[in-house]
Amino acid sequence: MRILILIFLFCGLFAQANTIVVNSSSKINTIKKGVSLAQDGDTVLVKKGIYKEHLINISKAIHLIGEGNPLIDGENKNRKYSGNKCNRF
Repeated sequence: MRILILIFLFCGLFAQANTIVVNSSSKINTIKKGVSLAQDGDTVLVKKGIYKEHLINISKAIHLIGEGNPLIDGENKNRKYSGNKCNRF
């Protein structure tokens, strides 16, 4: 039983997800960049602001969360985003 607990604890050290913060005034200032840096299981946290982007392709199992009602302005170009590993939009 102790070995089983140690195995679960050891595996948990390597299975941690990251949070990538997107903010118009930081190094990661586009949603596309945040999504491209994310790995499966990560969270992309989009801060308040207007993001002039289009064709944001989400092909990873990530959490995309907006804080403070961020707005994606697609500038009337095609669709704003697409996803193929999503349960819900």
